[in-house]
Parts: sequence; structure tokens; C-alpha cells
Amino acid sequence: MILVYHRVLRLEDLDESIQPGMYVLDDVFDQQMRFLKEAFEIVPLADLLARWRTGVWDRRSRYCVITFDDGWLDNYLFAYPVLRRYGIPATIFLPTAFIGTSAWFWWDELSYVLPRYWLTPRAKQTAAGLAQLSGRYPWLAQLDEQPTQERLHWIVEKFKSVPEHEIREWLEAARRALSLEVPDQRILMDWNEVGEMSAYGISFGSHSCTHRILTHLSSEEMRKELRDSLDCLRERRISYVPVFCYPNGDFNREIVQEVRRVGYEAAVSGRFGLESGSPDDLWRLKRIGVHNDVTGTTALFAWRMSGLPWV
Repeated sequence: MILVYHRVLRLEDLDESIQPGMYVLDDVFDQQMRFLKEAFEIVPLADLLARWRTGVWDRRSRYCVITFDDGWLDNYLFAYPVLRRYGIPATIFLPTAFIGTSAWFWWDELSYVLPRYWLTPRAKQTAAGLAQLSGRYPWLAQLDEQPTQERLHWIVEKFKSVPEHEIREWLEAARRALSLEVPDQRILMDWNEVGEMSAYGISFGSHSCTHRILTHLSSEEMRKELRDSLDCLRERRISYVPVFCYPNGDFNREIVQEVRRVGYEAAVSGRFGLESGSPDDLWRLKRIGVHNDVTGTTALFAWRMSGLPWV
């Protein structure tokens, strides 16, 4: 079983811009790690790959691998102390070009900008200009109503069908229209923090360089994302695994072939489910997503780990 987390946050850190499917609360995470420590043999991802290669398993054990996507600073601040306290290994997939910078993912910037659109006195005056700018994106008609968390999430998902350079252009125009800037604060970990975690049982894999959705890129752009991110991990003096994590879970046959050719030994996907002692496909490994809205209690967490869909 491979679990995937994104963010680990305190209750006071939450606001309407953070999607429900992106976090667990710090106390819930602690509770989940204690549960896993008692119920499973938690192994590093590299160990799991080695067991798949050799076929060496203890049939009496239930194996679990813990992964995180994106390299959030809160992984270092709130998840890492818990993992270290319980002696639990984990793998964090990094968008290597963003580590140590103050860059924001576009979906976080969008989730920051849209609610503040309604807090800006000039919002109604700028609405016409933004609507004209947004002619290619009809779902932004939802701006006619104050964004709820559900509507924000829906708009973000819609924007994932748009090339990232167009999203960035729209965000820049929206910020100008609203005289708004996102905070210049770091939301991802830096390489010193990566190095510290690496010394205490945390390994790192590739989540591309810039987290762009690979199916939106040219073949050469896609190859560069794969090559450069793996080279970056190799050059750093950190514990890394040659495993790729598809940004947004999106891939196609060409991308899978290139992941293999570049030198990755496996790849994790966004497909929900459990893996067996002999996985169907090392390049499309299934994982179980863990987030507070569906795993907030031990009973819900246990059901989620069963690999059964919600009914």
C-alpha cells in the first residue's frame, strides 16, 4: 500500500483558498502515523522497489509506504517532526526548480486572488475588463457570484485544461486590475531543509522541475522536465530514489516511455488503489490519497486504506 499526502497544517493555518483534498491537520496526521506504526510495516520506497525486484516478502506482514507530493514547507515544519519521533520513513516528490524559491503554484495563486477579488472595492469596476479578458474561459462566468470553496475548486479544476502560460497571463492581468500582489513568502521547503530531512530517513523523488502538466508540453519540454529534475536530485547530496511522480497525475504513452528512457525505475500516479506483491505496472503505480475530509477519524482512515471506493 502506497499512501500519498500533500499538506500537513494546523487548524489556524486554514483559509478558503486551501482545497479540502490537499491537507490533513497536524493532530490527525500524528494519530494516523501512530495507527500505521502499530498496524503495518512501514518501509522506504526504495525498499519496496527492491522487494518487487527480488520477490522477497514476509507474507505475514502488511507493508506500507508513505509519500508526499510537492515539497510543501509545512511537510518540514509539521510532518517531519512526527515522522522522526516515530521513526517512520517517507518519500517526498519535489518540483526541483521551485525548491528554495518563493514561487507559488498557479492554482494556489488563483485561489488567493479570486476570493480577494470580492474584497476589493473596485471589483465591480474591473469585472467587465476581467470578463472580456476571460472570453476564452467561459467557466469564469462563475465570478458573477462570490466564490465559495466549492466554486473555487471547480474553477481551479477547469483551469487545468488551459496551458500554464495562459493561466499565468490571466493571473498577471487580474492582479494588475485589482492592484493586488501575492505575499512574497516561501511556501515550499528549501535545500537545507531537504538535506536535514534526508539525514533522518526521508528520501526524495522527482515531481518534474516546474510541476507543469506534462501532457500540455511539447515532447522536448516534457523530456527536459524529466531529465533536469532527475539530474538535480543526483547532484544534490541527499537521499533520493529514481522514481517519478506525474504532475496532476496526467500522463500518456509517450511520457511513460520517456520516464523509462531517462532512467527512472518506477513512477507513481494519481490512480486510486492498492498494489500487490507483483504490481501490474511499475510506471503507473497506484496510491491512496489521504486528506482530512475523508480520513479525519481512525475509522475513516482505515476504510480509505482498504482501497474500496466510496459508495
